[in-house]
Amino acid sequence: MAPQNRKRPRDDDGQENILSDEAEAAFRTVREIFPSKSWRYLRNKVVNWPGGRVEELVDQLLVSETYYGDNESVITLDDTVGDDVTAGGSKEEKETADNSIVSADDVPYSAAGQASSSTLTAGGYIERNYAMLCSVFPDVSPVFLQEQAWNIGNDAEKLEAFISNSLGRKSNLPSRKEYEKEHAKQIEEKQVRDMKVTDFVSQYTDPHKHFMDTTIKVSDIYKGHALFYITEHFPRIGVSEVQQVLEQHNGHFLPTIKQVEKMLPSRKGKKVVKPKEMDLQFLKEYIYFKLKP
Repeated sequence: MAPQNRKRPRDDDGQENILSDEAEAAFRTVREIFPSKSWRYLRNKVVNWPGGRVEELVDQLLVSETYYGDNESVITLDDTVGDDVTAGGSKEEKETADNSIVSADDVPYSAAGQASSSTLTAGGYIERNYAMLCSVFPDVSPVFLQEQAWNIGNDAEKLEAFISNSLGRKSNLPSRKEYEKEHAKQIEEKQVRDMKVTDFVSQYTDPHKHFMDTTIKVSDIYKGHALFYITEHFPRIGVSEVQQVLEQHNGHFLPTIKQVEKMLPSRKGKKVVKPKEMDLQFLKEYIYFKLKP
C-alpha cells in the first residue's frame, strides 16, 4: 500500500511551518495537558516559545487560560477528545480496547527545524482576532470563532468585514450551546474509553450480569453499533444471521456476540454502515467486552 502524503501546515507567506526537536517534544506535551485546545493555537504558542523548561510554557498557557476564561478553552474542528496526536504524522483515534469504533483523521505534518519569521508573530494577531470575535459573538461556537480568527490573519479590514457580515446572521452561525453540548459528550466518551476493570467492578455489583441483561432498553444507535462491530469482526457470518441473533437478545451487544462467536462461518456477509453518532451505553459495554479476558 502506497504511503499517504501528509499535510504540511504553511504560514501566511506559504512557507512550511517547521519545529525543532525540542519544540516537537513540547508540542506533544502541551497537547496531552490541554487536549481540548486547538492544535493550531497550541502550535503557535510553541512556535513563539523561546525554548527551555516546558513547565514555563505550560504556566504561560494556564495564565492565558485564566485571562481569557472559557473562550480560549476550545477544540478545533479536527481535534477529538481522547485521541493521541503526534506533532508530525497522522492522528489515530484510539479506544481502550479497539479502534474500529471510530475512523482516523489526519493531523498536519511538521518536520524538525526552525520556524519562519512570519510564524513568530502569528500567535499575537490570532489571539487578538479571537478575543475580538468572542466579545462580539459570545453565543457563537468558540471552535468556529477560532477558525475564523486563524483565517482572517493579520488583516484588520478582513476582520471588520467578517464582523459586519456576521452581525445580521448570528442565528445562522454555529452556537456556543451546541459546542458545549458536543464538548461535554466528547469528555464523557473519553472517560468511558479510559475505564479499567476496577472501574466496572466499582460501578456494578456484577458487571457481567449487568451487560448480559437483555431487559435493559437500548437505543437504535446502540443496535446499529452492535451490528456494525459484530459483522466487522465476523465477516464470514451473514448479516441476516447476526441480525436474527441480535433480535433474539433484544438488540444487546454482549449476549449476541457471545453467541455469534460459537457460530460456524456460512458465507461472506455484506458491509454494514457504522452509525455516525456514538452511543455511550454501547461504548461502555464494548469497552467491558474488550477488557474481559
